[in-house]
Amino acid sequence: MTEPKPNLLAKIARFCESISAWTGRLAMWLTLAMVLVIILAIVLDNFFSASSLANLYLIKISEMSKYFFGMMFMLGIAYTLHHDQHVRVDIFYRKMNLKQKAIVNFVGTVVFLFPVCLVLLIVNLDYVIFNWNETSKDPGGLPFLYLLKTFLVIMPVLLLIQGLANLINHGRVIFQKELSE
Repeated sequence: MTEPKPNLLAKIARFCESISAWTGRLAMWLTLAMVLVIILAIVLDNFFSASSLANLYLIKISEMSKYFFGMMFMLGIAYTLHHDQHVRVDIFYRKMNLKQKAIVNFVGTVVFLFPVCLVLLIVNLDYVIFNWNETSKDPGGLPFLYLLKTFLVIMPVLLLIQGLANLINHGRVIFQKELSE
């Protein structure tokens, strides 16, 4: 028996999921970078705290750890959704069969995820464009705050992409008989 060829929707879903997988791996590397930066900050603070140069670097390093955390969170959120590890109150959900779960997820994606992402995108786009040249307010802080703020636009886009993949996958479960004919 030969495998059926995947249809266009399945290919789109896999492409969207590959984007989430890629950004998830990037978030994992950012986590490692954040941990290393925090260790460096601890070493500088405990062993070189008398030096004014160490204090200047400590300010930059502590701010960098905040940047890494923000980027890690905003890149990893679509990856988390892809792996169904997001927060869910599953009092009833865990007792549902596969098709019922697919209906709940399909409706939740359309009713909650897509509108929230669109609002975040619309609101944050103006904010990011307006503050594109902004630098850190901290003396000696990092000059590229605008990069972190750009992730306020990237995050809802990534969620929309993963939401599309989820919508396709859950729709395929819901309408399985219709799709296979």
